[in-house]
Amino acid sequence: MGDKTLPTKSSGLTKDDIALMVRELVLVTLPHKDPGAVPEWVRRNGNITLAIQPGYKDDPQDNRRRVCIGYPYGSTARLILYWLVTETRRTGEPMLVLGKSLADFMRKLGITPDDSTGKRSSANSVHRQLERLIYARITIAKELAEGAWNGHFDFDLPVAKACFLWWDARDEEHKALWESFIILNDDFFKAILTHPVPVKMMTLLALKKSPLGLDLYAWATMESYKAQHHRKGRFVAWLLLHDQFGTELGRHQDFVRNAKRELQKIMCNCPTIKLAFERGGVQVLAGSLPDVSTRSLSAKKICPACQPIVAVCER
Repeated sequence: MGDKTLPTKSSGLTKDDIALMVRELVLVTLPHKDPGAVPEWVRRNGNITLAIQPGYKDDPQDNRRRVCIGYPYGSTARLILYWLVTETRRTGEPMLVLGKSLADFMRKLGITPDDSTGKRSSANSVHRQLERLIYARITIAKELAEGAWNGHFDFDLPVAKACFLWWDARDEEHKALWESFIILNDDFFKAILTHPVPVKMMTLLALKKSPLGLDLYAWATMESYKAQHHRKGRFVAWLLLHDQFGTELGRHQDFVRNAKRELQKIMCNCPTIKLAFERGGVQVLAGSLPDVSTRSLSAKKICPACQPIVAVCER
């Protein structure tokens, strides 16, 4: 497949200018903050539900027992997901080479390695969030209704089925003898090939310190695609956006203030995305356009498992 799955210079952008996200994870996003010691974390958007259970691995101090490694969350987990989806779409392969050093991988994410050490260092954060994404159990569910009939559709969407991480988080520049790699889960790989949402890498990196900003950028891009496709705008209540993105971000009015700040940043970086703040919500204007055309992505056959979820995005 090579690079033909990404926009080329004919669209004014090169493959290095574009990042992609699985559409399902635009509709329902990862936690913004660490959920803590809970058995399951849930995010809902209308009749679609994302459920995440933390993964377990051998205790490095005692390999006779397994320990919970926690949830993927925050900006770092999102940047890792963007890289996984973008690189998979570029190569067309489920096996992704991460690099011989943690620093190599961090640079691929747009994160500059620093000299800090300890649990809060950027190197430890990247290593920890990557492991949490790989080991977590992720499930997408959708309630279905057709006339008098009601149904429930759900499928597991784990990120990876195998991994080999040969890094030293205490020395991120240290080169290992072998390349670290992961092999994506089959359903996650298929979901990547099913209409991913394209965004500009430059804007993504400008918003990378805010998980809410990253989520709203992908949301605004998708909404602008709908406005372009249907040739009409749409009003979205703050209450709905709060339920979709901000349930762990405090009070409703705090979410509205933070969301307005991030949406203003998005419009500043992406002048084609046109939004208006109105009483009770935000209006996606009829003239709003995504700053990366989805038409520049080559069409892929929709996997049957993803079809009921993808249909929601096309409305």
